[in-house]
This record gives sequence, C-alpha cells and structure tokens, in this order.
Amino acid sequence: MTTDAQAINLGGSIGLGGMRDDGAVLPYIFATIHGKKANSVTSDTSGYFAISTRDDTDGTTEKLRITNKGNVGIGTTSPDHDLEIGTGTYSEIDAGEASFTTGSSRTYKENIRPVAADGILGKISNVPVNTFDFKKELCPEGGDKCTDKMGLIAEDFHTVFGRGSDKEISGQEVTMALWLAVQELTEENGKLKEKNGKMEADIESLRQEVQEVFPDTVDDSDPDELSLAQGEFMPYVVKAIQEQQSEIEELKSENQMLKQRMAMLEAKVT
Repeated sequence: MTTDAQAINLGGSIGLGGMRDDGAVLPYIFATIHGKKANSVTSDTSGYFAISTRDDTDGTTEKLRITNKGNVGIGTTSPDHDLEIGTGTYSEIDAGEASFTTGSSRTYKENIRPVAADGILGKISNVPVNTFDFKKELCPEGGDKCTDKMGLIAEDFHTVFGRGSDKEISGQEVTMALWLAVQELTEENGKLKEKNGKMEADIESLRQEVQEVFPDTVDDSDPDELSLAQGEFMPYVVKAIQEQQSEIEELKSENQMLKQRMAMLEAKVT
C-alpha cells in the first residue's frame, strides 16, 4: 500500500522474481501483482487488480486485469465484458452466452479470399460424428467431463478439409464449413424452385391447350388454377381409340385388296 496523493493507476504492487542466471548480481522481477486505483475521482474508491509479466524483449507489461466491475481482461486493460481477450482482433463473452463475440472487421484482415461452397455437403458427409471417452491419463478428474462425449475427430476433419492439424480442430473452421453447407443448400434450393416454376408453367400451358380442344374436360371454376377432369376426358380417349381402330381395320382391308390385285397381275405375267 502507498500513501501517495490519490491518482489513477496508483496503489500497491508485489514483485515476484529472482536471479536470471548464475552470474547475476541483482534479482530480476519476473511478475508483478498490482492493486491500484481505477480513476482520479477523489470520492471514488474503485480499484482494479492486475498481473504483469516480464518478456525478455518487451520488459514487464500488464497481461491480465480485473476491473472494479468484475470484468476480466487478458491482453487488454479496459475490458467491457465479463471476459475479454486481446485488442483489435479481440474475443469477448458475457455470462449466459454460449459463444464468444470476436472482432471480424475487414480493417483487421488482409489477403481476404472467398471460399467456394461447391461440394461442401459431400465433404461434410465424409466426416463422421463419434462418441468417445478421453484417455484417463489426459483427463484424470474422470466423470462426465471425460466420458461419453460426442464430436468430431481431428484426423478425420483434417483429412477431408486439409485444414488445421491432425491433433486439433478449430471450432471456427467447423462453424464455417457448416455455413458453406447452408450456402450450397440455399443455391440448390433456388435451382429446384426455378425448375419447379418452369414445370408449373408448362403444365398450365398444357391445360390451357387441352381446354381449347376439349373445353368440357377442364374445370375453370378457379381462374388461377385450371384442373383436368379425368372422368370427362375419358370418353374422348375412348373415341380416339375407336377411330384409330376403325382406321386400322380399313387399312388392313385395303392392304388385302392390294395383295389380291398384285397376285392377279403376277398370274397374268406368268
């Protein structure tokens, strides 16, 4: 604790360190714990807790802060959420939320290239979903945390998509694969709707053509949807078959007469 005049970022610190090598004369501070005032308002006693660590290149800098509101910041000194990590390309989450919100603006990125969704459904279908238990030596606490889990296997995802490694899976990349699948399904759905629309137009055109020739066979009580009365249409079909059969019989008779005349001509020639 200090007795300095009140000011923001003043308070007490505890340094933790030791000798950096065998030849060192003075110890080095490797990490520091801070309890400091969060503002410069005389009547406001709000404070924050912070941890600093030393990097051989950058020296000792603050790495973690817990604000007077209880927000935790890692790599940031001004967390606005229950947990906030980094600045710029940050991630943040509040109690009750199931996933992190991340900084994803184009201003944070470069070498941006679109990913084609073609064939993504086939790839996803080749990545099996498994149930599994973690090995005891990797999950010594046991219980529900280690057994009867369901999910993907890193090797399977890496083999199919060629992303990440054969030991780890990025939740972001799995989510984006599913996003691409939705895009592919949306595109296929649009194509099917277009085909269905064309088929409906063809059917409607055919109904109208039938109505022009056989008006009694089409129900036009609903001007927006003509329907074919099969019972009314059947007599026309039967009549057409009868006419075709009669014409066939006539052709057969004519064919027989031609055969007889040809036989008579052949007899005269011989």
